[in-house]
This record gives sequence, C-alpha cells and structure tokens, in this order.
Amino acid sequence: YTEAWLGGNGCIPIHGMMEDAATAEIARTQVWQWIKHGATLQPGNQKLTANRFRTIMDEELASLRKELGAAKFDGGNWKEAAQLFGDSATAPDLADFLTLPAYERIILKDTVSSHM
Repeated sequence: YTEAWLGGNGCIPIHGMMEDAATAEIARTQVWQWIKHGATLQPGNQKLTANRFRTIMDEELASLRKELGAAKFDGGNWKEAAQLFGDSATAPDLADFLTLPAYERIILKDTVSSHM
C-alpha cells in the first residue's frame, strides 16, 4: 500500500480487499512491537530483530521485483516505500503516523518535479 500511496493513490485493492493508510499503520506498528518485545518467528524460533526484519524485507523486495519484472518494479516507489516502512518499524520510538514522513517525501518530490 505504501508504494501506491507514495504514487498518489489513497486506497488500492489488494487480494480483493480495499486497503488504505490504516492497513499500513497497523502493519508497521505490529512489526515495531514485535521487534521491541523480541517476538520469535516460526519456524526456527528466531528472535525478530531490526537486522532480521531488514533481511526479510530485502528478500521480499527481491521476490516482488522478480514477480513484477524489473521495469515495473524500478519504475515504482517500492524501494522508497520499503525504506520508509523499515525506518519507522525499526526506530527506537514508535512515530505517531507513517503518513507524516511520507507526506514530507511527496511534498519534496512535487517540489523537485515542479522546478524541472
């Protein structure tokens, strides 16, 4: 969802359901709590750390790039969305909203593109 939101789409269908900022907020808050409280992952009972989360996220991005194709993936906001989500989910303190730093990125992107 965050990738679409950075591209200007406020809600999108994912697996037949309409998703919006609330979905992203719930997901990143849950991941933040899992990291903070040392939740274990199955299989293997591995503790979720910020580094482990980043590894999993990198693996998922690589899988997504393969699924979408390089051109579509590279033309989207996937890396930026992952960085935004990852920075928020691994921060020492939980930010109030994921959308606040995302808005800053959108405004900066719009400012840069309007001066070109």
